[in-house]
Amino acid sequence: MRVRLIGLVLIAVVPALGLILYTASFQRQQASLEAKINLMRLAKLVAANQTQAIEGARQLLIAIAQLPEVQQGNWNACNQIASNLIEQYQSYVALGVLDPQGNVRCSSIPLSQPINSADRLYFRQALATQQFAVGEYQVGRVTGKPSVNFGYPVYTDNQTLIGVVLAGLDLTWFHELATQVDLPRGSILSVIDRQGTILIRQPDPENLVGRAFPEAELIQTTLREREGTIETQGFDGVERFYAFTGVETPTQDQGVHVVIGIPRSVALQDANRLLVQNLIGLGFVTALALLAAWAGSDLFLLRYLQSLLQTTQQLHNGELGARTGLPHHWGELGQLAAAFDLMAEAIQKREASIAQLNLDLQRRVKELQALFEVTPISIAIAEDTNCKQIRVNPTLAKILQLTPDANASLTPPSGEPQPGFTLFREGQEIFPAELPLHIAARQGVEIKDTEIEVRHADGHIYHLFGYAAPLFDETGQPRGAVSAFLDITERKRTEWQLRFISETSRVLASSLDYQTTLDRIVGAIVPELADWCTLYVWEDFRTLKLMAVAGSPEIEQRVREYDRLYPCNPQDRYHPLSRVLHSRQPEIQIQLNDRDLEAIAQSPQQLDLLRSLNLQSFLCFPLVARDQTLGAIALVYSDSGRYYHLADLPFVEEICYRAALAIDNARLYQTSEADRTTAQEANRLKDNFLATLSHELRTPLNGILGWSQLLQKRDLDRLASLKALATIERNAKVQVQLIDDLLDISRIIQGKLRLDVRPVHLISVVEAAIESVQPTAEARNIRLQAILDPAAGPISGDPDRLQQVFWNLLSNAIKFTPKGGRVQVRLERINSHVEVSVSDTGKGINPDFLPYVFERFRQADSSITRAHGGLGLGLAIVRNLVELHGGNVRASSLGEGQGATFSVHLPLMAIHPPPESETTERVHPTANPDTETSDFNIRLDGVRVLVVDDELDARDLLLTVLQMAGATVSVAASAQEAIALLNDWQPSAIVSDIGMPGDDGYTFIRQARSLWAQRQQKPIPAIALTAYARDEDRRKALLAGFQMHLPKPVNPCELVVVVASLTGVLE
Repeated sequence: MRVRLIGLVLIAVVPALGLILYTASFQRQQASLEAKINLMRLAKLVAANQTQAIEGARQLLIAIAQLPEVQQGNWNACNQIASNLIEQYQSYVALGVLDPQGNVRCSSIPLSQPINSADRLYFRQALATQQFAVGEYQVGRVTGKPSVNFGYPVYTDNQTLIGVVLAGLDLTWFHELATQVDLPRGSILSVIDRQGTILIRQPDPENLVGRAFPEAELIQTTLREREGTIETQGFDGVERFYAFTGVETPTQDQGVHVVIGIPRSVALQDANRLLVQNLIGLGFVTALALLAAWAGSDLFLLRYLQSLLQTTQQLHNGELGARTGLPHHWGELGQLAAAFDLMAEAIQKREASIAQLNLDLQRRVKELQALFEVTPISIAIAEDTNCKQIRVNPTLAKILQLTPDANASLTPPSGEPQPGFTLFREGQEIFPAELPLHIAARQGVEIKDTEIEVRHADGHIYHLFGYAAPLFDETGQPRGAVSAFLDITERKRTEWQLRFISETSRVLASSLDYQTTLDRIVGAIVPELADWCTLYVWEDFRTLKLMAVAGSPEIEQRVREYDRLYPCNPQDRYHPLSRVLHSRQPEIQIQLNDRDLEAIAQSPQQLDLLRSLNLQSFLCFPLVARDQTLGAIALVYSDSGRYYHLADLPFVEEICYRAALAIDNARLYQTSEADRTTAQEANRLKDNFLATLSHELRTPLNGILGWSQLLQKRDLDRLASLKALATIERNAKVQVQLIDDLLDISRIIQGKLRLDVRPVHLISVVEAAIESVQPTAEARNIRLQAILDPAAGPISGDPDRLQQVFWNLLSNAIKFTPKGGRVQVRLERINSHVEVSVSDTGKGINPDFLPYVFERFRQADSSITRAHGGLGLGLAIVRNLVELHGGNVRASSLGEGQGATFSVHLPLMAIHPPPESETTERVHPTANPDTETSDFNIRLDGVRVLVVDDELDARDLLLTVLQMAGATVSVAASAQEAIALLNDWQPSAIVSDIGMPGDDGYTFIRQARSLWAQRQQKPIPAIALTAYARDEDRRKALLAGFQMHLPKPVNPCELVVVVASLTGVLE
């Protein structure tokens, strides 16, 4: 109430205050107008002074331009005149003349070097306008002082341009001229040129003269309007009234302006002082009126009202027992106090009842809120029938990836963001109006047993099952709805995973074909678990090979192209596939970015191809079965918007485990099938080989047995007998050759074939091989041609084995070349190799058989009607012998009937040995030409030999051979019989078989050596003569105690030579 009374007093004062303010405003306007008029008057006065100075400069320049020295270009005289004039006119800092190019020709100041002023404004304007020109602020190049220069063009009588006369006006004198005008207190004076550069400044000339302020509002207004007034801030930030006007020049270009300003506070100080005085008087009157209103209101009114107000405040603060304490009989205020006290008592009773109800309600609300927040059931509450505001509990907020206080509506009010999830039912997206909560809120009906899917952009999917019910207002109309859903995601995922695993297992078990299994694995994964999928197989733990791809045709093409250009190196531990293979641990990249691709790519092209695959999320698992890493499988999400999560790992691991088992089963089945096929082929080859071996052994035996029987049963003449013996010998050698080939191939298979390596000149080896087959070629009328390069160079090898190689090739060529044909041998050097090629004009080789021509037991014609014999071992031996020498052999043929060529490539020696002085004649390795003679040139007279063999024919043969050489021979049929003979008889040498019944040859020689040791007798030389001809048999015989090992059949002459050598006959 007191405030209201004071307000009335203040309202009464307002008209007087308005009048004072209006008067003050009028006075300030008048003061501003008067200040601007005075400033303009002063500016024009200063401008007039400047105009006079400029006009004086113009007159001086015109006079100088007319001087004869200037007209005639007498610059030395001109310099003297200018120097004299500068002393007379001390307001100038420089006088001079410039030629048309701007070079200073005449100067009042001596020049130390040429000066060019063609860039000065006064020079350019004087030439352009052909009149007097005013320059701008500058620092002279000669004087080094700030000045304003003037220019005037100089012409001859015939109007030929001589140059420009210049005068530099000293800005210090210019400043003194301007400050001759008396200015009001606090005023400033500035003279500016057309560029906004300050020429004169009073006060503070030191800091501002020469500086340009083209952007200042004062400068821009001055240069634009030429003359006028303005109220604005100065360069120092002080608000001023300014008047500005241009300095008139003879050319009327107003290149210089005068600006005078006075602070606004100085101009308005009288009006402001009068306003303050009026306001002080009004304030004093107002204070007296307020004091009277304050004292009267407190005494007669405010005491009662304050009591009512205090009681009201107490009631508002909850003090329901508060009363006014005023008498109820004193006028209207007493009646008001009585009514107020009655109202307070009623409020106290009602508030007590409401407080109890509120306590009960708050307890129930807290219970419901706690249940709302902690229940595992997903709850949503729509606040209106249009479901624009939907509250959710923390359980549902987590599923929707929202904060608990966020609005979960799919149709939020304008300006609110849309949620980042979408809803589906049975695989079809549902619109907001189809949601159970919307239907319940809009139609007022319950929706029961409904199932929906919540899908997120990151690939997460939640399955919810529940119901929705409407909420009604007091009138029974729907005002919203509530829904409750159970999260059945895990149950649905488990059901789907079990179905997927079952179906995948069924599909994978439906085939044991290896590639079909791989294709079905990736086909089962796409599109359920990936947008595209690749399967890599780790072959021999060295090579990672892409075996299957599933996805769109474009993706499959890009993936295969990427694998072709940038195959994964299993040793590159930075590559995800390599890490998975070596660690056997899965790798997951939930969300790939460009940095991840850059870490893999080795080039911009590889990075571009990786980007084209659009990898968004990546999962890679090893394929492990029976503790072996078979490969890896990579799953990729690209265009579907799905992402992998750590929760996917166990399920995908189970799928990959089953896939690995399927791959392993298919691989085992493939291996078993291949092994079965190989075994079948090996059995077939073995059967064919045994049949061929039987045939090849029986064929020479037929001649041997036939002729042997004829020699025994019939009397043959000498010629027939010699033919029989030659046939028997030839067929026996054929059998020896067959056995030697079998032994060689056995050594090759076991890796026990040894070479006697030394420097070899192939020309002698090839010539020896040619010589050994020459008789056969001549017998069949086959022309044998040799083209041998003697400078082919040496190689490092075994000459006997190399001769065996070329003998085999030549024998084959002659065997398969018809009579009258040709066989050519060519020896030549090619780069760092020596090539020996054997070509013939024979039957040739079928192209289908060429890949198998060097395999063991392989023959182009293995039928019983074939025209040529053999075991099919010769070329296999050739290939292995050549490869042991570090070379290679290849066969070529244009086809059957087109002949064939076999080429042997052997590396040259790095260092050539000295040439051989003699060429040793070479023959087939099984031949012994030195011992092949029908005469016994070596005698064993006086030599005693013990022969031990269980075979009677063998004993008789050895007995006859040794006796024919002159030896004394005793024979034994067993080891025991031989030991008994040794007890009574002392031989010079022993020839013993190895394979005997009872004690074999090894046991016999050990017993003999033990006997000699007991007698302290020198060991007797012993020869092992056996059909066991392998290298290990030879080593075993020598280790047992034999001094020599001879394979059966033995050459008689060779046997005599060996016995003679061991008994010292040859010494």
